[in-house]
Amino acid sequence: MAETNQTPPSTDKKGCEIQLQNQRQKLSITYPHGHTFSVVDSNDHKTHTYTCNDGKWDETISITARPTRPTVAVLGLSHGVLRVTRVTPTLARRA
Repeated sequence: MAETNQTPPSTDKKGCEIQLQNQRQKLSITYPHGHTFSVVDSNDHKTHTYTCNDGKWDETISITARPTRPTVAVLGLSHGVLRVTRVTPTLARRA
């Protein structure tokens, strides 16, 4: 599950770009310096936290005991642009 904060824009620092895409659309959003969001990776169950730091994303990885329903999966970080795609999770019922 992705979580974001509501950091007010900073006038002296650069923002960071995120590209959201699915099979039909692409969307580019620029967030202000200091903005943070987290994504839980459904494969390794780690939380990846990204913080906008003057035009580039800094990544912090932490271990998560059991992930919640993920809503986005991180595809890559290149040239200062973070690319993510939306996924539709499937929940399995335990017997």
